[in-house]
Amino acid sequence: METRTGLSTSLPSPRSVAYSPSIHDVNSFDCGNESLNTWLIRDAHHARLMGAANTYVFARDSHVIAYYSLSAHQLQSDELPTRLAHGAPLAIPAYLIGKFAVTKEVQNQMIGGSLLIDALLRLCRASEGGPSARIITVDAIDDAAINFYRKNHFVSSPTDQKQMFMKMSTARRIVTRG
Repeated sequence: METRTGLSTSLPSPRSVAYSPSIHDVNSFDCGNESLNTWLIRDAHHARLMGAANTYVFARDSHVIAYYSLSAHQLQSDELPTRLAHGAPLAIPAYLIGKFAVTKEVQNQMIGGSLLIDALLRLCRASEGGPSARIITVDAIDDAAINFYRKNHFVSSPTDQKQMFMKMSTARRIVTRG
């Protein structure tokens, strides 16, 4: 089904909202990783203003309990596993999930999985109505993150297991499954 703008209505709407420092309280955000905490508290708004990344949050009242950031990215085909690079040009347009974190108070409550689905959904919607990409990439911060992304259909680079990828077609299948 298409709307008047030509966009498909087959995708649900994301549950996250764009981060706004005037609305969202991030000062007590603690995911257990100081660099992810600091980035949200100190750098997320600036990244948005500079056009480097957009940050989306899950919040209870005004307190942020989880967030991710998205940006445009470019990969070289030799960075990808062969099965993902097959038929691709040398330079491949990609989306980057640059930051991804859940507060310690709600970890192990499946918020991370919901947050990832939300990010994938947002990227699928973006590729429908604007510039598209072939690949979604993440740089996993540690072994727990590698395991999380692997369980969620990302595959590692042949040269660096922390650099992980998913085809947009896989993301679309994930967000549209019933």
